[in-house]
Amino acid sequence: MMELKEIVQTRLKQLGLGPVEAATAAGLERTYIRDIVEGKKKSVRTDKLQALADALKIDAAALQRGELVASDNANESPSWSEFTDLFSKVSEDDQEAVLRLMRSLAAAKKE
Repeated sequence: MMELKEIVQTRLKQLGLGPVEAATAAGLERTYIRDIVEGKKKSVRTDKLQALADALKIDAAALQRGELVASDNANESPSWSEFTDLFSKVSEDDQEAVLRLMRSLAAAKKE
């Protein structure tokens, strides 16, 4: 079993992310992950567990057990994570508009 601080430090290094960058990409307070790394925060509230796991691209259940297990989306970039998060928050009509725009951009790039 690993300490929370050790899991977070290891994973940030693997992903090449800073604590503030990872926290903001996951919608956490800017200092949330930094406080873990600095030892100011020793545990994670249940309502923040999934967001922290998402930020680190690790399995939330494993994190809760003190294990570092990469999630299926471990190769996603922070910008992709942000896109999928924002996309899920807009209406279906807006999602369709975004898809039309992306299809148009992809078609123009092929030409």
